[in-house]
Amino acid sequence: MPDPATSGAATLKIAHAVKAAKWAWDHQDVIEPKLKRFYRATKRKIFGRGPGILVLGAGGVGKTTLGRILSGKYDFLLDSDTEYEQSVGVQTFRAKKTPDVELVVAPGQEDRRDATWPSLLGSIANGKELGIVLCCADGHHALSSTYKYHKLYKSEPSSFLDRFLADRRQEEVRILKQVAASLLQNARPTWLLTLVGKEDLWTANEQQVHEFYRHGPYGKAIDELMVKKGTRLFRHELVFGSLIVRNFTTGRREILKKNTAGYDHVRQVESLRRIFETIASLEDWKVQ
Repeated sequence: MPDPATSGAATLKIAHAVKAAKWAWDHQDVIEPKLKRFYRATKRKIFGRGPGILVLGAGGVGKTTLGRILSGKYDFLLDSDTEYEQSVGVQTFRAKKTPDVELVVAPGQEDRRDATWPSLLGSIANGKELGIVLCCADGHHALSSTYKYHKLYKSEPSSFLDRFLADRRQEEVRILKQVAASLLQNARPTWLLTLVGKEDLWTANEQQVHEFYRHGPYGKAIDELMVKKGTRLFRHELVFGSLIVRNFTTGRREILKKNTAGYDHVRQVESLRRIFETIASLEDWKVQ
């Protein structure tokens, strides 16, 4: 006979997922036209033929999930419990009702960045991209294997998580500076959207997280870029949210951190709304 507590938790999880899915379906009349305009404005053919958008970031920050959500291929009920899988190469997502447009998502693992990013960064430098979505996660980068193989765990197991998050935050800053170097070579109007995801994992430390991305090392790098680029040819937006709600686990299902108590799917869909609205606003951006 099933455990009532376990069965109740599973039922509640399904109910939350259904609520998230229902919100998405109920608001299709609002979301879909905005995303359709956005996709058409940022139409690209892979390998640089035509202006488009790139989704960049470190491995395990939610880039593929974002691509699936924006292309209408994410099932909030069935896909919310799937485990992280590394992306091997560049991924292309097509919106269901606008199959002629593409969203290009680059792999985030360092060895795969070496193989795929140079040409993509070159397209930014040459003004071939209308915009970039840079995904971050306050250092909560998914691990495809056990954390016990990680070099930071081997050197000092007791403080692994804190040191891992700090190291990954610095990696986010390094990636931003790499992207910024290409943007500085670009003489055409371009926007950059920083999406800080996995809010359900860090919302208890919201003040510190916002400080890091607004005024800390990440925010200072953005400010420096803004000064050099100017507002006429460059726009930056910062949005916080959760694409999905789940514990911070490894590919071996080891729980590194539980999501914040009280962060439910109501807050998730509110954050999805912010993300959709911010993305839609970028389509309306015009050079002064």
